Amino acid sequence: MLDLNNRNFINFSKEKLLEIYSNLESHVKGFFEEWFWGTSRKLFEVAMVVFVLGGQGLWVLGTVVGLFGIFLVQSFYLSGRISVIAKRLTEVSLGTGTTIASLVLNLNIVQRLGLKGFFERKFKESVGEHWRVFEEFREYHSFRWLLQLNIFNLIYISTISYTLIQVRRGEVPIGQLVLVKSTFDSILGIVIYLTEKRVAWIQQREDFAILRKEFKNLGWRERESKEPAEWGKEGSINFSDVVVQFSESVQIRVPTLKIQRGDKIGIIGESGMGKTTILNVLLNSVDYSGSVQVSGKELKGLSFSPKQCTHINSSDPLYKISLRENLVLGASHISDEKVKRVLEGVRAMSFISSLDVVVGSSEFNLSTGQEQRIRLARGLLQETDIVLMDEPFNGIDGETKVEIMDFIKRVTKDKTVILVTHNK
Repeated sequence: MLDLNNRNFINFSKEKLLEIYSNLESHVKGFFEEWFWGTSRKLFEVAMVVFVLGGQGLWVLGTVVGLFGIFLVQSFYLSGRISVIAKRLTEVSLGTGTTIASLVLNLNIVQRLGLKGFFERKFKESVGEHWRVFEEFREYHSFRWLLQLNIFNLIYISTISYTLIQVRRGEVPIGQLVLVKSTFDSILGIVIYLTEKRVAWIQQREDFAILRKEFKNLGWRERESKEPAEWGKEGSINFSDVVVQFSESVQIRVPTLKIQRGDKIGIIGESGMGKTTILNVLLNSVDYSGSVQVSGKELKGLSFSPKQCTHINSSDPLYKISLRENLVLGASHISDEKVKRVLEGVRAMSFISSLDVVVGSSEFNLSTGQEQRIRLARGLLQETDIVLMDEPFNGIDGETKVEIMDFIKRVTKDKTVILVTHNK
């Protein structure tokens, strides 16, 4: 998950995605915790089974082992087939959680627009689909165990019956019957252990696949091993016939754009005109056609490191940790004096009493404009060569905005700044 560009993770299906992640974590943790003791015990039980059945004759041992081989093959086959239904169940469960959350969290709008009937219908459709897939999963799971237990019982009854005949003939002592029964109890435990571990592994794999799918649905791409972008003293970025295609009829086109090191560029336009898309191209987070070259090299094969490029976005989260930690993001070399100097520059010190205060706590609830000033301070503290700003003045009044803009001009004098806004 840390290899995913998941900046917007908290903005979509948060509760359900975190539930899936928690399940995945518990599967992995349980597997490693049980691996040593659980598996070593099962291996000992297998050795005991071979010893006991071998005492009744090699052909008995061979027959039972052969039948159990067939049993395990079909068991693993059925467990594998269940992954398709498990995947659908996870997808439907995720969709149901998202639908219900989006409807319930907007009940006031539902009431205001008179959408009670529509709300009830969508709620029933969403829950009904989840229940249908759950029933299918449960029925298949029940069928799998019914078939497995029938085969197991067939082997069990056959072996016990043959042992009873041997006891009656005096070929083996009656204690052998007790040992055979005990070994079959062990075998059943081993089979349940193996098959359920396989089902858990399949469910874990499908849960992780769903997480990856949700990330990709939001336009996130996995970070690839790319060559670092060499910005250099004479660095430049050149767009040539760049097209980002959103659908057959919607595309963003940048015929030509040249950005020199130290340039200050403002991109102004109405919402939906593609301003943010240009920043996403620079961040290599959207697919595009055409050419974007950084100092003569194609951007698609390069990547800007966090030490080279800062992206300040109005939707970036502030975490429920101390204000200092929110601002420096682990960079211990940034002093408190420098932090306060930048906070003063973005006109934030007036509402800050301490850098140790926890963001989001009862003593530090921020307005939209105040949050945005914290984001600006955090981005400027990184001191990167390239600063990308996406609607950096959301919620900030005109006079304060002018003062902050003057400060940004001073601290980014030798840096390359690209600012996206809908306000002139």
